[in-house]
Amino acid sequence: MDAAKGIAPVWIIGDSHVSAFVVNGSMIPEYPAVQEGPFPQVRACRLGPQLAGTLHRETSRTGGRAKAMALIGQIPEGASVFFMFGEIDCRAHIVRRADHLDARIDASVAEAIDHYMTFVEDFIRAAGAGRFRLGVVAPPPTSASLDPAYGHPANDVLRRLSARPKGHRALRIGRNFLRRHSGLRQAIGLTLNYAGTEQQRRRAGQAFAEQLRKAAVHRDLMFIDMHDPFLTPAAEVRADCYWDAIHLKQSAVTEIAPQFEALGIMNFSGTVG
Repeated sequence: MDAAKGIAPVWIIGDSHVSAFVVNGSMIPEYPAVQEGPFPQVRACRLGPQLAGTLHRETSRTGGRAKAMALIGQIPEGASVFFMFGEIDCRAHIVRRADHLDARIDASVAEAIDHYMTFVEDFIRAAGAGRFRLGVVAPPPTSASLDPAYGHPANDVLRRLSARPKGHRALRIGRNFLRRHSGLRQAIGLTLNYAGTEQQRRRAGQAFAEQLRKAAVHRDLMFIDMHDPFLTPAAEVRADCYWDAIHLKQSAVTEIAPQFEALGIMNFSGTVG
């Protein structure tokens, strides 16, 4: 603990969205880098494009689970540790795993949350119960207007197809083919960074935040909501809070400071210019 200020350390571990806690308008380097910023005693570690829904796996393409476990020895006892994953899931993978069917989105979210919580429970066991204060952060909603860097004419065709009856089947075949042929994707400049319609992504994000809150309460974890505060009363994304199509500005962290204060965490209560 910072004896001078009475502030205990806070670590935010997750995907690129953790960057807002330590920098504004950019992304921090990936693991093993751990970065500090303007908020006292706050450190963030970006594990890469790790999915919440695959954190339970011992091995994965991004290796997020192993990286998170390796951080245990660096985090001081008594620190508050928050995990922040799920935006990538909601933007792409949850809808795909639901076969682009609205009726299956909630179940797809539930599966991702279950896998996420398996990882959190494993982390607690590895660290030792009571060593840290553990919490989770609900990821922000994805902007309605995805940046051109995330799109491609072919993606637009696939998006339109997914909205048509039985279109999800052809969409799945097309995406599976492209997923197996990275050279072709690179040649035509196609990304697979989002899936489904805007409405489906919004539904996935809302369901993820709601189910994550319930899972946190059930397991006595701290919960921070970075989803609902960045929607308008009409459920539109507050675009002025973003520095690109999906990442929040650092001012967003100050905006949710009262949520941390309610948990006895005062690290974010100052003003960031």
